[in-house]
Amino acid sequence: MVNTTITILVGTMMGWTMLCWAFGALNFQKKHADTRFLVYLSKVLWYVLLIAHPIIIFCSWKTWLTFSEALFPLLICHVLFGVIFARDVGTE
Repeated sequence: MVNTTITILVGTMMGWTMLCWAFGALNFQKKHADTRFLVYLSKVLWYVLLIAHPIIIFCSWKTWLTFSEALFPLLICHVLFGVIFARDVGTE
């Protein structure tokens, strides 16, 4: 039951990453095109965040992670990415 809950929550977070955070990162890259380091950093961190979801699902099904170990670090990463890079999630 816990694994199913983690899978549903992490899958929802992955959908959020692919849609909302992708638009936010794209808008960030448009606004900060002159700062190549920040643009590169936002791309790398978005991919890391995207890759982390299936890894966390796999580790939770292998019982290598508990509920709190799986969700809280990922939730913190989502909040930090949203605050730093993806503040504008509009689809202009």
